[in-house]
Amino acid sequence: MKITPISTTPKLMNKRWHPLHSLSLRPVLVLSFIIPIVGAVGVTGYLSFGNSQKAVNNLANQLTNQVNERIEERLNTYLGTAHTINKINLNAVKINQLDLNNFEQLQEHFWQQYQIFPSVSIISYANERGEFLAVGNDRTLSRPIVGVAQLKVEDQGVRHDYLLTNQGKSRSLFRKIPNYDPRNLSWYKAAKAAGQSIWSPVYFGVYADVMAINACTPVYQSNGELRGALFTYFILGDISQFLEGLKVSSSGQAFIIERSGDIVATSTQEKLFKKLPKTNKKKRLSGVESSNYLTRITIKSLINDFGDIHSIPRTQKLIFINENEKAFVHVTPYHDNFGLDWLIVIVVPESDFMAEINANTRSTIILCLIALFIAIGVGILIAGWVINPLLKLNQAAKDIAQGNFTRTVEVQRADEVGELAIAFNEMAVKLSAYSQNLEALVAERTLQLEETNLRLEKEINEAHQAKLELAKAKEKAEEANRAKSVFLANMSHELRTPLNGILGFSQLLVKESVSQKQRQKLETINRNGEYLLKLINDVLSLAKIEANRLILEENNFDFYALLDDLDAMFSLRAKHKGILFIIDCGENVPQWIRGDDRKLRQVLTNLSDNALKFTTEGNITLRVRVEEISNSPLLHFEVADTGSGISSTEIDSIFEAFIQSETGRNSTLGSGLGLTLCRRFVELMGGKITVSSLMEKGTTFQFYIPLKLADLAVVSQESKQEILGLVPAQPQYRILVVDDVESNRELLREWLTAVGFEIQEADNGEVALQQWESYQPHLIWMDIQMPIMDGIKATQLIREIEQNHLNYDNSPTKIIAITASVFEEDRSRILQAGFDDFVGKPCDINLIFEKLKQHLGVKYIYRVKKSEFSVENISQPTLESLSLDFMPQEWLTQLNFASRCGDPERIEELLEQIPEPYQYVKPMLLEIANKFEFKKIIALIKTSGASL
Repeated sequence: MKITPISTTPKLMNKRWHPLHSLSLRPVLVLSFIIPIVGAVGVTGYLSFGNSQKAVNNLANQLTNQVNERIEERLNTYLGTAHTINKINLNAVKINQLDLNNFEQLQEHFWQQYQIFPSVSIISYANERGEFLAVGNDRTLSRPIVGVAQLKVEDQGVRHDYLLTNQGKSRSLFRKIPNYDPRNLSWYKAAKAAGQSIWSPVYFGVYADVMAINACTPVYQSNGELRGALFTYFILGDISQFLEGLKVSSSGQAFIIERSGDIVATSTQEKLFKKLPKTNKKKRLSGVESSNYLTRITIKSLINDFGDIHSIPRTQKLIFINENEKAFVHVTPYHDNFGLDWLIVIVVPESDFMAEINANTRSTIILCLIALFIAIGVGILIAGWVINPLLKLNQAAKDIAQGNFTRTVEVQRADEVGELAIAFNEMAVKLSAYSQNLEALVAERTLQLEETNLRLEKEINEAHQAKLELAKAKEKAEEANRAKSVFLANMSHELRTPLNGILGFSQLLVKESVSQKQRQKLETINRNGEYLLKLINDVLSLAKIEANRLILEENNFDFYALLDDLDAMFSLRAKHKGILFIIDCGENVPQWIRGDDRKLRQVLTNLSDNALKFTTEGNITLRVRVEEISNSPLLHFEVADTGSGISSTEIDSIFEAFIQSETGRNSTLGSGLGLTLCRRFVELMGGKITVSSLMEKGTTFQFYIPLKLADLAVVSQESKQEILGLVPAQPQYRILVVDDVESNRELLREWLTAVGFEIQEADNGEVALQQWESYQPHLIWMDIQMPIMDGIKATQLIREIEQNHLNYDNSPTKIIAITASVFEEDRSRILQAGFDDFVGKPCDINLIFEKLKQHLGVKYIYRVKKSEFSVENISQPTLESLSLDFMPQEWLTQLNFASRCGDPERIEELLEQIPEPYQYVKPMLLEIANKFEFKKIIALIKTSGASL
């Protein structure tokens, strides 16, 4: 039976399609030969090239290191000899072995030294009388001459130069130089000014194109007066000859430069000075002016890398590329104890090493190409041998896919491909057998699927019906909840309106002249009215909780003040019942915390009120402690009484709404909502409340909430007071303001003098140091960054003087830094320099006065504002001083209407609209509204200028 192909098969295969799947096996097999061979040869060539490059770098480093060591060794030998000769001669003078006034002895001594140290050119001496003696090979002349030059006082400024015999004796006069005074020469002046052994500046030969440098050593008499100076001449051309003989590489160079950039010596035979036109004066050659290309670009590269040759502090190994040519540069500073500060520069082009490496690279490329052609040929042959039988299998598989299950393939091979052909033929036979049962199986599965679809459709209809019924139930519940809210709002209004009259008139009547009996009845009316009002408030609070409208209103508040209010509220009531009300607050409980003080107050009030209701003897104790659980601080509360207690069977239900214990029901006091609100408030604040009780022994309620410390900076900001002046009978505080900006000094001067401080100013650290010594201030405001001397240096000098003179003043001067820096490391450095404190810019006036109070103990006179409070002295406004003129006319009209209707809930909503700066009026108006004293609010609205 022939089966029609299933049309979805190509779609299923397309889901797995990949671009590589469309490639033929023939190029894949060919590439499988080519890619590994080319890759292997390429990687080998790359690694070979990389290793060769590393070898070149190592070889260049070794070469430049060796050359540098040889140059330093030769410089130490050449240059050290000159100062060694001067040192030997100076020691001979000190032990009286050499008489500087005996020129014959001095000539013979210099001649012998010249024979021992042939590397120096001339050994000489000159004195303060203008006398001069020099022995050696004067290579500064047009031709080298071994001779002696001398000038005595009697020669009257004419220097006589003689040739020397082989024994060092004067032979014949060959030159006279009139008006010669060695004291006017630069190398003599340099020795005299330095007062110690030094090198003279590089100078030019008078009669020949050479450069020289002198080792200079001054000679002093026993009384410290300058006697003269010893000199040893050294021709710098000897160093160039040595560098030329080093042969760094085929095109490498070595040269020495001064920090100014002028060349001292070079291996290139380049002339190191040039003659200026017209004047014919000689000028030294700078490295950037060198005619040698490699020297010039090396110096320019150093300047580009370091910005300045003076910025090269130690040995540097660099590689620079110029016009695609790489070079290795080795730079070493050369110093000695006599003032030399040279740079030894060795530069080697990379091309000196890379010729053989480039040849190897070309060979590698040729090998890669040969391997590529071989791989292509082998790949084509193998691909044909493998692919042809596979093509036959592919065609047979396509025929079977079209439904021809009798299709077979003939491949006469015994390898894996032959085995694949046999397996393919067996598969075709089995597929033919499977196809005969396929239609029956498909029909059976189709019937089962139709039955399943009918069952699912029925279940979906049932679920949809259930969903509709749930939606109706939800709508009814929401409608009932809305109705409850409307009912509670209406009941609140309806109940509060008559209660306003009851409580208001009962309170007025109590103040009038009535009998004692009438007063007791009025107090009973007032007390029951207030109790009724409390029940209403509890019901409304519970409604808010159930509607998820209750939120936390956190702020910073004085916890100690809250406890004081509770003590004032319950101590007197407890005393009237003959019991004690005790507040036990732990020492580690902070005064200022952050939280919802209103809800915390209500929880503590409800618990204390319950305890007071059911306690007739003994005491009630409110304990507060700070505990730490899992590294989190908690504020733990405990309200314990010695009252009637709660039965164990009722403990689990007392926190439920409208549920009271038997004792509570017998007392007929309370609505059963107080403890429910307590639990909801505590949980809202992130805590948990528990209860334990014994009948006739007492009850203990415990709860905890997370402890959040108040932001003292915010508390301080909120408690700011205006400073009017200094409290009398204080010292006359002297303040020194140091800042290089006049406007900054003026600002501090205005702030501080207005209060009563005595001020002096300085515009830099040096002036501040003088002012400190003469003015003796109590405190210095010190800027950090200033010209001439900065604030850190000035402070260090002040602290050093104070430490060396312990009685310089009664106590060290307080110094506060004024800095714009915000980096912690900068502020640490400021404190380590000796500052007592620091203030960031821009400065805040309140912080300035706070720092003066902190460090000097200054006491101020304050003006207490209505909208502010002081942490030390809270000043509460009175009702008579209040005004609501900051609120709009429409708001005043709504507040007046709510007051006349006796609606405290509406009043509370309106008070929430009061802006932040005027929040101080809110607590007082809420208290008046809760007492139903609405006439006071109406009177306040009239005095605020409202047109009602």
